[in-house]
Amino acid sequence: NGHTISDLEIERPDESRVGLFGVTDDARIEQLLLKNVDIEGDENVGPIAGILDGEIVECATSGIVENGEIFDGIGGIAGSGGSDGEIIRSYAACEVNGNEDVGGIIGFDGVITECFAVGEISGGTFVGGLSGFGTTENDSYWDTDATGQDSSSGDGEGLTTADMTVE
Repeated sequence: NGHTISDLEIERPDESRVGLFGVTDDARIEQLLLKNVDIEGDENVGPIAGILDGEIVECATSGIVENGEIFDGIGGIAGSGGSDGEIIRSYAACEVNGNEDVGGIIGFDGVITECFAVGEISGGTFVGGLSGFGTTENDSYWDTDATGQDSSSGDGEGLTTADMTVE
């Protein structure tokens, strides 16, 4: 709780389940800040978790996250939500580049609650401001100007930079 990791670099372009934690199993990760990450993997790639089974609560990320040309599941916090992944009150300011199932918070599956994304997001298919595919989004937002995305896979809300910074 309350820890910061700066300049984390993981270069595994041919591997899946890439992140600080490749796979979590009923984990609860709280109040972790990952600053200026440079993460590269092939499938299920995210700064905190490649595959999240458990909760990420009050965490934040910044930097660059990217995956290979063929596979999917890349996000600014986690690659996929597995069967029981939930991200709560967290945000991502990562540039996220992938092929399929690409999102500002999570690539696919899981639940996003009270989160926001502000990094540039690009990819091939199933690309969204918060998530690329199959994710439940509760009270969460993304910056449409910064991310370059007009939609997300769930019920999150896209706002302009001006709308996100209104006092």
